[in-house]
Amino acid sequence: MRFSVQTAGNTLTSKQPHVNIIRANIEAMAGVFGGAQSIHLCSYDEGHGLPTEESSRIALRTQQVIAYESGITKTIDPFGGSYYVESLTNQIESEIQEKLTEIDNIGGMVQAVKDGWLETQINIARYRNQDDLDTGKRTLIGVNKYAIPAA
Repeated sequence: MRFSVQTAGNTLTSKQPHVNIIRANIEAMAGVFGGAQSIHLCSYDEGHGLPTEESSRIALRTQQVIAYESGITKTIDPFGGSYYVESLTNQIESEIQEKLTEIDNIGGMVQAVKDGWLETQINIARYRNQDDLDTGKRTLIGVNKYAIPAA
């Protein structure tokens, strides 16, 4: 199967935006480890608005370092046989199957959208994510941990 990935713009922060370079790198490497044939990195300043020429170049250079210097592209499956990765994959597959069954029981995706179920699920996830950040259950460097105090 061929697929491409784009790093998640919603993971970028406007506080300490240079930390987003590291986030995008990790997301890009996850794409490589997952077998993506094509990867697009969001630029570090996209938490503020449209990317600058400099930030676009850094995103491109990040991809090039991964592709030509890291060595992880020299094998089809860098994590081949990893118990931990297989365990995570099984867990995600199980959760996806549960959600697909739930959607089928509603009457399919079109009905889920019409009934507002999908929007509710998205809002629940947004709330949970924000609560996890606010309570420190989930760390976001530069935001809820190692933040620079306002002057």
